[in-house]
Amino acid sequence: SFAFISAGDQRAKGFRRFDVNDTDNSTVTVVQRGDPREYPDTLSYFRAICEVLVMLGNVLSLYSEVREMIATGFRDYFQKAYNFVQLSNIILLVVMVPLRVVDHDWQWYTAAITYMLVCMRTLHVISVTKVVGIYLQILIEIVKKDMSKFAIIFTIFWLMFSGSTYLVLVGTPDDAGTSTGTQLDIIAATNSYPNILLTGLRILA
Repeated sequence: SFAFISAGDQRAKGFRRFDVNDTDNSTVTVVQRGDPREYPDTLSYFRAICEVLVMLGNVLSLYSEVREMIATGFRDYFQKAYNFVQLSNIILLVVMVPLRVVDHDWQWYTAAITYMLVCMRTLHVISVTKVVGIYLQILIEIVKKDMSKFAIIFTIFWLMFSGSTYLVLVGTPDDAGTSTGTQLDIIAATNSYPNILLTGLRILA
């Protein structure tokens, strides 16, 4: 389903369409299949419909962005940060098609970034509504003021626990006969410092 929102606010930029529902349905369904190019059952047919709707919405969005780029000028268009989000989302959706056809692993990384951009576009759309718009604006202001301070504290705790875990694993002997002779190689998620950093980030987040 596509959301069509009209508002006098210039932030809405006329009509904005692209509901995250079709992307949600397509994403949840495709990860349950071994090969995303196969459509063996009814749920897969539903995914195909969602994918077609997403691509149609992408074509409409591309048409809208091209018109805006012509109307405002190339330089003025890219002075707005949100336009980068719009255009990046459109381009990545197009790139996903050949990656899906050849079944390249990069289709999943592209899909992950695209999904995040779609959610950002949805937040932008609802920011002009009366129901949740004001609350979203308040949240954005809080994030702008406090996120940098929180990031510093978060990083200190992240490095502290990750570094301590790494040193403990390196210094703990292992009786299983691993290559290093320590606890470091027992679990793949903690067999190196970068992996411990990633695991710690996932736990803290």
